[in-house]
Amino acid sequence: MFKLPSSSHTVEVFALSAGTLELPDRWLFEDGDSDTQKFRQHSPDFCFLVVHNSGRKLLFDLGMRKAQDLENSPTVIRNDYPLLDPIVEEDISSFRIYISITLGIVHGYPIEPLSPFSADVLSHHGYQELTFDKHTWCSMGPFSRAHDYFGDGSFYLVDTPGHMPGHLGALAQTSKGEWVFMGGDCCHHRSLLSGARPVSVSMGPNGTSSFHKDVSTAIKTIGTVRELDLYDNVLVALAHDGPPDLSTQGLWTSVHGDPATESSPAHTVDGMGSIPPQEKENLSFFGPSSNITFTRTITRAIAWANHVPRGGAHGDTNALSLGVLDAVNSPQATMSQPDRHGSTSFDPFALPAEHRTGQLIDQYFTDMGQLFPILHKSAFLEDWTRLKVSGPLIMRRSWLGLLNIVLAIANVTLANNDDLSGAYVIEAQRHYERAMRLCDSSVLNGTSLEVVQFLVLVVLYLQGTHNSIQTSNALSFAVNAAIRIGLHSPQATQAFPLLERELRNRTWYLCIVFDSMTLGRPALIPSSYVRVDRIQDLEGLRENKSDCSAAVFSATLDLYQILWKIIDQQYGQNCGLNTPPAVVDIVTPLVPIGNDLRSWARGLPASLMPVRESQMHKILGSYNLNDPGSSTLRYKVVLTLRSLNATILLHRRVLEKYLEVNSTPSYDAEEIDLLRRLGRDSIDVLFNSSIELINIVKLLIEAGGPIRRLLNAWWFTLYYTFNAGLVIAGIAFASYAATIRIPSAPPMSECKQGIQNAVKVFNSLSGSNNVIERCHDYMHYLLRAIETLSARSEEEPVDNSGGISISSSHILDSVPELNFAEMTWHDPWAQGRNVGDLITDGDLSFMNTLFNSNEEVSASHTSDFFTRSA
Repeated sequence: MFKLPSSSHTVEVFALSAGTLELPDRWLFEDGDSDTQKFRQHSPDFCFLVVHNSGRKLLFDLGMRKAQDLENSPTVIRNDYPLLDPIVEEDISSFRIYISITLGIVHGYPIEPLSPFSADVLSHHGYQELTFDKHTWCSMGPFSRAHDYFGDGSFYLVDTPGHMPGHLGALAQTSKGEWVFMGGDCCHHRSLLSGARPVSVSMGPNGTSSFHKDVSTAIKTIGTVRELDLYDNVLVALAHDGPPDLSTQGLWTSVHGDPATESSPAHTVDGMGSIPPQEKENLSFFGPSSNITFTRTITRAIAWANHVPRGGAHGDTNALSLGVLDAVNSPQATMSQPDRHGSTSFDPFALPAEHRTGQLIDQYFTDMGQLFPILHKSAFLEDWTRLKVSGPLIMRRSWLGLLNIVLAIANVTLANNDDLSGAYVIEAQRHYERAMRLCDSSVLNGTSLEVVQFLVLVVLYLQGTHNSIQTSNALSFAVNAAIRIGLHSPQATQAFPLLERELRNRTWYLCIVFDSMTLGRPALIPSSYVRVDRIQDLEGLRENKSDCSAAVFSATLDLYQILWKIIDQQYGQNCGLNTPPAVVDIVTPLVPIGNDLRSWARGLPASLMPVRESQMHKILGSYNLNDPGSSTLRYKVVLTLRSLNATILLHRRVLEKYLEVNSTPSYDAEEIDLLRRLGRDSIDVLFNSSIELINIVKLLIEAGGPIRRLLNAWWFTLYYTFNAGLVIAGIAFASYAATIRIPSAPPMSECKQGIQNAVKVFNSLSGSNNVIERCHDYMHYLLRAIETLSARSEEEPVDNSGGISISSSHILDSVPELNFAEMTWHDPWAQGRNVGDLITDGDLSFMNTLFNSNEEVSASHTSDFFTRSA
């Protein structure tokens, strides 16, 4: 694993569209069609303007010349020009650009008749030759030769041989630890970079065998760039960085969106230092139950405490709690991007060594396969045995896709237990991409239970990528496929044998469970569609006598049906209503739904009943991993955290109402009185549940080893802990920095301790995971705000009776006023840091600026890889 150095100096990188051209498919791909006129790839042509913070500028790559200059162009360019059909808006040679550097010397046209460039280039007075013996070179990441152009670590010219003699790439640091790699012509298509299609080695321009002068070296360079592309803090931008090859998209387009309509050259370079204005089709809706909306509410409370004007980034008075947000996903915000993270030679039928595959299958069935038991393990292992004996070509592609998504999920859960090692996450992504290639549109045209199971597990995997757009797309696809084969219908299911009937029911119920989470969006499955038989504990699906996975799954289903009710009654099914709910509308569901949660807990078997943190110490003292019943404790912990999270979500609306009345001038006095009288108990429930949840997670994580494995997958742990931390911070601000304060509020010291424990959880979780680091950063800023609040509250008299604050001054007066409009969309520190449905770049940007952006927040900001749910 390599590291890129970090410098305090940065550059801005702007992608300039120099035109478009049509590249024959066969020139790019060895498996392309030989008809160079009919089958061509539409490719953009980019130059890159690099602006140093000193004001110096350079242009990397020069694009193409216009057609009217053909008579002065080399012969090979004149011959290829009609076939490439380029469109050049303006010849870049008309600009004031001076050649300053090239690498290696070859003769130009007409001295060398087949040269693609003119000899007069080398006679330019500004020409310099950068040589290996006279200039300083260093290793840089995966590259053996890099030259520090400005001498301050901000911009490197990189030796990327193979395409043509002297071919260069470039690495530019656009913000601290964030890089853009400009690959030039080292690779002419994303599908070559991912390994999805092979490099052409037998046909190229002008009768040559390839686009590349030295094919073997070029392939090695592509492999090096592919290695670089695996890292979340590096954006790889090619001179011809078009959408992925349409022939390989299949299911990918259904889940990730159509690149032809959702991608553009401007969006390809979002992370480079210039964020283009977003069009309406790039917006994504997040309803009030989502963490991203609640995070904005907390940010708004801090902004209010600091006199920040309510006008937002676009003049929208509700910008800080906006439900429709920028959905363009930068490389830092997503893991699953088209044609990325491919292996050195992408073979969808490739698998790890036999013993490794067996270990991963066992990991899946002892972890997520127990929590969500929708696969028949015995039948799955029988197919695995057939594969080992006869090879992949006799196997169903849908089963091979299912195998790969099982291996992907196993890897990310192993990462959970090994400090989120980047190696596990990279391997998981490779299996995911193979799965998507195997289950393409040709497979999906014939939907089966196996395909629906595959799609549901894709949803589970994508939850760990924290890309809620892709996750919801996959869920929509899974629900539609399930309905297509009648999983929702008791009548249709009755036609199948008992074992398959149960698997169909479990698969449909898992669709319902995932839909109940809603990802901040309205549910896809109405409650009236829940008609099939309840989960049964069939002996044929049970691993051993102590296996209680069916009971856990049934309990999960019951709990998530209550969660569905919470989102329906407390959050208006995430439909985003214009009028905020009244206090009475918020308080009314608390008692009946609270009774539902208590009845759910009482109805569980004794071995699965929720456990309190005070009981955990005694239980863990006698915990034995080798005890056949040890898995029961994990189920108990998982159900405890799920129920605490549901309780928090039920009562969170009351806290949001406190924050709302304090940031809204002239709020209705009757509403305020109702809130004081009816909402106080909810604050206690919220605070105690949040503290309990964070303490349990902290206890298990700090215990390490087998005890840490009692937790669910890391992304669920992150989601629960982050939400609980936000609640505690919100209670602190509503209690000690508000005009309308919570009566008899929890002590500030306990609020502070709760946030500190959340920060400790993120510190312990963080290994090489930028999602967790971003959440850590935001929670760390909340801790600093609480500390400031605590210090100030000790100096001033505090009226905690619920009336008007004695002091009319704001608690954070020592910090300069800030305006979201000035930073939300343009702060380079925040670019590309949207994290699923948890945090926006604007929230991080505001907090960073409020608390000294130059200060290092996290010592773990050297992460190499990144996964992203909701």
